[in-house]
Amino acid sequence: MLLAAALCLGAGAGGNAFKQGRQAEAKGRFPDAYLLYAEALAREPGNLRYRAHLLAVQRRGLENLEIQLPARTAPPPAAQQEPLPPIEAEDFSEVRRLQPPPSLRGTANLHDFDLTGGGRELFEEVLGAYGVQVVFDSDYQDPPPQRFRLSQAGFAEAVLALEAVTNSFTVAIHESIALVARDNAQKRTQIEPYMSVLIPFPEPLTPIEVQEGVRAVQTTFDMTKVGIDNARRLVLFRDRVSRLKPALDLFHQLMSHRAQVDVEIEILSYDERSAIGYGLRLPTSFPIVHFGRVWNSTPQIPSGFANFIAFGAGRTLFGIGLTGAQMFADMTRSSARSLQRAHMRGLDSQPLSIHLGERYPVITSAFIGAPGEQSTLPFPAIQFEELGLVVKVTPRIHNPDEVSLQIEVELKALSGEAANGIPVIANRSLASTVRMRFDELAVIAGLSARRDSRSTSGLPLPFPLRANTIEKEDSQFLVTLRPRLVSLPPTETATPPIRSGSESRPLTPLE
Repeated sequence: MLLAAALCLGAGAGGNAFKQGRQAEAKGRFPDAYLLYAEALAREPGNLRYRAHLLAVQRRGLENLEIQLPARTAPPPAAQQEPLPPIEAEDFSEVRRLQPPPSLRGTANLHDFDLTGGGRELFEEVLGAYGVQVVFDSDYQDPPPQRFRLSQAGFAEAVLALEAVTNSFTVAIHESIALVARDNAQKRTQIEPYMSVLIPFPEPLTPIEVQEGVRAVQTTFDMTKVGIDNARRLVLFRDRVSRLKPALDLFHQLMSHRAQVDVEIEILSYDERSAIGYGLRLPTSFPIVHFGRVWNSTPQIPSGFANFIAFGAGRTLFGIGLTGAQMFADMTRSSARSLQRAHMRGLDSQPLSIHLGERYPVITSAFIGAPGEQSTLPFPAIQFEELGLVVKVTPRIHNPDEVSLQIEVELKALSGEAANGIPVIANRSLASTVRMRFDELAVIAGLSARRDSRSTSGLPLPFPLRANTIEKEDSQFLVTLRPRLVSLPPTETATPPIRSGSESRPLTPLE
């Protein structure tokens, strides 16, 4: 039934009610004017002119009620600033409920203007050339007639120039309808719409960095309300549209992504061992054996001796045991070569780390009971050692050509030896800071070791008649690094200028 009544009222009969509302508004009877405008809008729901006057008289009535808004206070000094307030539940509800206000959109044609007249005539003539209808505030006082000249002007340029000349500002009621009012702080507070925006901040940024960016925006534009939700990684801004839109542009520029760096690290290890043995192995000890019987005892002949030299051509009971000599020549050689390569990609000034290997348990302390004792012993203490390659790099980009890298490299492996049952871990580590160019290969660390040993055993005879062993060990360790720039830093990226106007007269956002 209500829908049928609305259809009956929409027969184009809102003109009389609108006319009576204008008369009531001129006499200062704002409640009556509001009711008459509402009746006219109910009869013609699609008439945007009725809607504009209804909103204007509503704001005018609130002004006469002398509703005082809280005065803005200057932000405290940086040393006394408190954490940003959290985003409350009603803020989320307001963002979900309210739609973004419209923006004026004129035609894309360029026009030349050479006009003379008051503010009403100029606005109707200039905005009408771009297909935009003009509605004036009920308190709009027409400035004195003046001349307005502009050549080959677009829509945004013409509107901003006309606002500056007439000391007025426009508010978009629809994409093609503008409400014009005198530019002062009171009118801007009453007429200009407010907007609340929730912005998710990028994942790599820390809450402290986001808070600093929000404070910079709040200080620059004197924002009415800001808030942050670290759990949901959201930022809230609320203010008039003319302030909020340039503030959002500044916030996005401050929160721009850092430069990305790709670091390639190679660790080369080469070990070679060789051993050569040659010579003649002769016995170095000769036992003396008594073949006779002492007090009818059995002769004791040392094991391993079958040949003897008897004293006195066998006429004595004593002899010297002889063993066979051995001539030998052998060689052993072994080499091991390893190459470990790691690629890491990350952001500027953010630490990067990678571990290639395993965690090996090592017993650090244990309780040992007496043999055969039946008792409950506590569990031993175990510490896990990270074996393999551990690389930590922190890049700091100076410009598109150079970067500084803080590097920590550690290479751990089992040495194959043990001390008191605890394995010995071989460790090689490096900590350094270097500055280099992108795509440049640099050797940041190198270690070369060589060991030569020679041993001789046998009788003090000439060199070939002894056992000789020669051993050589060579070890080389090399760490190379090559950084590559993936994306430019924000300082090297061109950012568009942000036009915001003055503090008392912000620019009208236009499309």
